[in-house]
Amino acid sequence: MTNLFETANKIHKDLYADQNKWVSAWKDIRDYFIPMRGLFDGEGSNDGKMYDHKRIINDTPVRAIRDLAAGLTSGMSSPSHPWFELDLEDKEIKKNKKVKEWLKTTQDFLYSVFRKSGTYGMLDWLYHEFGSVATGAVMVMEDDEKVIQFRQFTIGEYALGVNNLGVVDKFARKYQATVKQVVDEFGIDNVSGEVKQLYQTYDYEKLVDVKFLIIPNEKRLSDVAKSSRNMPFLSLYWEAKEKQSFLSVSGFEEFPLITPRWSVKNTKCAYGYGPGWQSLGDARMLQRLERDKLIASQKIIDPPMLVPSSSQGKFNRLPGGITYYDPANGPSADIRPAYQINVDINVMNNSIENTERRIQRQMYTDLFLLVAQTQKSGRTATEINELTGEKRILGPVLERMDMEIFTPLISRTIEISARNGLLPEPPEEIQGQELKIEYVSILAKAQKAARSGAVDQIMGFVANSAELFPNVLDTIDIDKAVDVYGDMLGTPPEIFRSDAEKFALRQSRQQAAQQQQQAEQISGAIQGAKTLSDTQIGGVNALDKISEVSGANL
Repeated sequence: MTNLFETANKIHKDLYADQNKWVSAWKDIRDYFIPMRGLFDGEGSNDGKMYDHKRIINDTPVRAIRDLAAGLTSGMSSPSHPWFELDLEDKEIKKNKKVKEWLKTTQDFLYSVFRKSGTYGMLDWLYHEFGSVATGAVMVMEDDEKVIQFRQFTIGEYALGVNNLGVVDKFARKYQATVKQVVDEFGIDNVSGEVKQLYQTYDYEKLVDVKFLIIPNEKRLSDVAKSSRNMPFLSLYWEAKEKQSFLSVSGFEEFPLITPRWSVKNTKCAYGYGPGWQSLGDARMLQRLERDKLIASQKIIDPPMLVPSSSQGKFNRLPGGITYYDPANGPSADIRPAYQINVDINVMNNSIENTERRIQRQMYTDLFLLVAQTQKSGRTATEINELTGEKRILGPVLERMDMEIFTPLISRTIEISARNGLLPEPPEEIQGQELKIEYVSILAKAQKAARSGAVDQIMGFVANSAELFPNVLDTIDIDKAVDVYGDMLGTPPEIFRSDAEKFALRQSRQQAAQQQQQAEQISGAIQGAKTLSDTQIGGVNALDKISEVSGANL
């Protein structure tokens, strides 16, 4: 049976073999869109990386990624506005006062954790890589003071693996650490003999190659001991040169990483494709156009010249410079441009502007700038949806963000908080109920508002049809229609009455209507009696006559 160490090494090797297929494209995207990011083989993690001004003359791609990240922050996870709510599948239970209070208290606690743990800075950082290389990775770790803390990984320094459903459940990394760092983290008894010798001889700064792996703790790894090593996910560290033992074997209750992909080719694909991939050609061409324009402009201003050899060293082209010549030969008879420069700079500017616009469209710059402005303008989600109707293609990306960024982040924070006794005791009413996360950001509401159009259309159709065919009203359950419509628009559920309240209200209204009808009947009877008593028949009023006849008949 293959032991754990051999299995871990094989998985780590396989993950990096797959990752290597993507590196070339990632480097190109990195160089044009996020030039200060990325960590590939041969690039030290502590090396200062300069902005490549020779490659990037026009910074539109860099600014487009910045605007995309800012737009996602404002539209999906604004630190100044609610962007998620805790909910239950059973809407009736949620209307219980104790349940509402618990949900609200827990929700406020999570917002507090996110504020003090640097979550919003982490998300902005993540969005830059998410929008450019279309893949990101951040580890969510426990923290005694802040509840959670983050370890951010840039593209190239990690490898991912997916399960049969296409969900990322494996994470690999290889890095270098000093001898002292390795000993301090894992203990002198767990390092190899070579590292132990270096430490004992005070060679602290020698670099050690370390491998790290997180994988599901499946049955094929059943030789792992109990306790932390027997958790759903294994966390393994070992020295790259080591062939037998680990530096550390521990585990996680949940997969601890947030690993979003913009879109994927299929369920076997561990990495994503996105706007950076689609805009790479334009980003390259933009820099070439800018470079050509600079060369052309320079040639127009300072063209190459033909100068007779007799004037060598005498021809001064500096502003205000003086060139001496022999009057017999004319002032500049033989000094002229080498060739005619006929460049239309306006045409080049138009080409550059068109290329910039294509990049900005690919990065949804206009949409995200609009979303960012809504915070100031106070526009509603419905208005945003109307203004950005042509951007519906972004919908699947937003849903993927919910699944691969926000739900893992919130769920892991809840689990960590619960294990440490930081959450309030849940009421008995929600025992066994599944907690649901409802997203209420401006873009989430806009997506729901887009779906509400179908309800608008069918309700309008039914209302118009009812004028000719009243029975069509029987096809609509208006209570359910209102609930569905309110959910699509993100309406606060507190304003809706429960089924019991609606039943009591309608029953009271029905009783009042019956009482009104009875009162009207009694009033009519009294009025009728009065009319009969005032009517004379043969000297006797009609009421007495009717009574007399009725008595005789009896």
